[in-house]
Amino acid sequence: MKLMSGAKTALGRRWRDRGGTWWWAIVVIVVPVALIAAAAVTTLLLLVDPGSDEKNKIELIKVGLTVGAGTGGVVALVLTGRRQWSTEHDNAERRLTELYVKAVEQLGSDSPAVRHGGLYALERVAQDNPDHRQVVVDVICAYLRAPFELPGAPRPRNRPGIHRPLAPGRGASRQRAASRDESEPPRVAELDSDARQEREVRLTAQRILLTHLRPGVPESKHPAKTFWKDIDLDLTGATLIDFDLAGCRISQAVFGRTTFTGGAVFDGATFADAVFDGATFTSDSDFDGATFTGGAWFDRATFTDEAAFGGVTFAGVASFDGVTFADVADFDRAIFISVAVFDKATFTDDAVFDRVTFTHRATFNKTTFDAGFAASGARIRVDPKNPDFEGSSWPHGWTVELPRDAKQVWAQLMPRTGRSHATGEAAAGQAVEHDITR
Repeated sequence: MKLMSGAKTALGRRWRDRGGTWWWAIVVIVVPVALIAAAAVTTLLLLVDPGSDEKNKIELIKVGLTVGAGTGGVVALVLTGRRQWSTEHDNAERRLTELYVKAVEQLGSDSPAVRHGGLYALERVAQDNPDHRQVVVDVICAYLRAPFELPGAPRPRNRPGIHRPLAPGRGASRQRAASRDESEPPRVAELDSDARQEREVRLTAQRILLTHLRPGVPESKHPAKTFWKDIDLDLTGATLIDFDLAGCRISQAVFGRTTFTGGAVFDGATFADAVFDGATFTSDSDFDGATFTGGAWFDRATFTDEAAFGGVTFAGVASFDGVTFADVADFDRAIFISVAVFDKATFTDDAVFDRVTFTHRATFNKTTFDAGFAASGARIRVDPKNPDFEGSSWPHGWTVELPRDAKQVWAQLMPRTGRSHATGEAAAGQAVEHDITR
């Protein structure tokens, strides 16, 4: 197809360069046909002995010319087909571009209904044109990254209205205020009404992402037709509402400085690489059963409610440097295949690391545990090249002892005091060691 397209483009360019002159048609069609006819006549005369009868020779020549004429018809048919394909392709591309441009313009409308329509139009464009799916997702992400204030949020009295995404400063409230008095600020009720309508538009944008990033039934070998494969998300600094990517598959995901209002659900999701640096989770966050095949970066993120990472697989670097957990942080059965970093993290409630598996270096430097650290059944893979766990640091009051049997590859993280919990500096300095069990 690419070769045909290249030939078509080159042919058209040469035709335009020569002004479409008649002799170019001779070069493209007549000359090849004449050569084929001559070759056919010559071959027939060499292979078929016409004898001395001139009529037989004439008949052979007629046959050769017929072959040449037929070849000319085939060439003309091919050129006609190419022109037809080119015309249809150009028309389809033109219609697609018009749909895309119109949909993007609709996202800047003052009317929520029109913005809804723009999102659905973009969804149709992406569903019918796989090569354009990433571009469409980028536009939806750009919409969600635009500034947004939740209904009821405190606002300054002189705020002129909500800045519509992709169309700053064109809020309906601003137009109504301008029609009354340019100096009169819009009422809070009007601003909240705009915010509520914009909230519904944003929820629609989020649902579109959820619908097309979820492969379908997990047991099925074939993903759903609505699944968009290998999609990247960039929602840096966005305000997301009850965000749900449960069971979704995402390539690269960036949620740096993103605010998750309401619940944030990622259970069972698969990420190639994910960045949550500086993100704020204002309610429960659920990552249970998620898989990070690349790096997972949560540096300086804030979890104001329960954070669930049960059974999560971190195949790449898992960094929780400087994270604040204001409620329970549950890493039960999590697997850290690469480096795990919890340096300077703050756990103000229970930190649950029961049955966690560390297969590489883990660090808890300057980590604060205000309530308790539970790691019943947590195990650490012994690296023959690093049997002393050099580079790793464990929570205060906890220790790892090498296994007695050299064939063993797992050591167990255990409290020095024999208790299931140890708190901060209070447990530091306890020297009671426990035997390692597999």
